[in-house]
Amino acid sequence: MSSNRSSATALIVRLFLFVLVLSVGSSLFWNGLSGREMFPLLVAIIVAVVVTAFLLVIGFVVVTIGGNALLGNDPNYQKWKAQGGRPYWDSLPPPINTDSPETRGFAERPRSEAPTDDD
Repeated sequence: MSSNRSSATALIVRLFLFVLVLSVGSSLFWNGLSGREMFPLLVAIIVAVVVTAFLLVIGFVVVTIGGNALLGNDPNYQKWKAQGGRPYWDSLPPPINTDSPETRGFAERPRSEAPTDDD
């Protein structure tokens, strides 16, 4: 696995900016339709902060506990984590995590290395 991964801080910033764009866009759309400021910009920013925090905390807990519960005994999962795999951060989709599947450690194995029923 490559060490050129996006840092957790960069991923948090990207997630916040993504949620902020959606929140402010919704605010502008809603206010434009109503002709009044029914969804103020400050509220849109607060919503973005709360949603980002919610996604980070709940997502991290669910992915970490779920991964350990479902894959805790899988030697490939343990090897991936030992090589620097980060279950939550590596599962975030683009545009938040723009690392390639190879960088994340998700590259498919060649068919010759795929496990068989005899393994």
